[in-house]
Amino acid sequence: MNTFNESNMRAWIAALRSGKYPQDQFSLHKPTGYCCLGVACDISGLGEWRLLSNSELFVFETEHDSDVSRLPDIVAEWLGIDSVFGIQIVGSDKRLMTLITLNDDLKLSFSQIADIIEAYVNGWNLVITDDVGSLIEE
Repeated sequence: MNTFNESNMRAWIAALRSGKYPQDQFSLHKPTGYCCLGVACDISGLGEWRLLSNSELFVFETEHDSDVSRLPDIVAEWLGIDSVFGIQIVGSDKRLMTLITLNDDLKLSFSQIADIIEAYVNGWNLVITDDVGSLIEE
């Protein structure tokens, strides 16, 4: 059974679907957009963004942690998930994938990622098929 914070997870899903956040890859936040984990950081209210000097990257700083590419521990705890890389999903080839993989490598849209997070919240065992636009319940 999942031990996530349903209210915070649903807020994250809504933010991903809101159209407020332009999508980007390979860091939590750049001037051009956010990765899906960066959206979670932004809505958490647990830290603030600071542009790194001589860089196009923002760092998300909390009281005890800061990062440019993964969830700070406190944000993972706020969501109630175990991994600083987001939830893990099994690919049809049985390979474990994270939300970082879906956002950065497979370039799924925020809407598709929100669907995956919502399926996780609803308790489905997820498998990403070869055509990453579809999900099957296993």
